[in-house]
Amino acid sequence: EVDITVDQSGKPTAIVFLLFSNANPEKQFKFQPFGAKLSNFKEVQGFMVPMYIEAGNHFGTANYFPFYHMTIDSYEFV
Repeated sequence: EVDITVDQSGKPTAIVFLLFSNANPEKQFKFQPFGAKLSNFKEVQGFMVPMYIEAGNHFGTANYFPFYHMTIDSYEFV
C-alpha cells in the first residue's frame, strides 16, 4: 500500500509506505513508515516533474530521519 499526497494542481508532494526495517532505537525489524517529499517542480516535455526529493525513515513522525536527498538536473523521456 502506498499513500500519495497531491496538491491542488495534482502534483504529488509526498509518498509514504510501510517498510520492514530495523532502523529504530530497538534495532528490531518491524514495519515503519518510509516516505519522500517531492518539490521544486518543473515542466519537462509537458510533464510536471519534481527536481528535488528528500526521503527517510519514520516519515510523518517526530522521529523522521531524512537521509536521502536528491537534486535532479534533467529528465529524458524516450
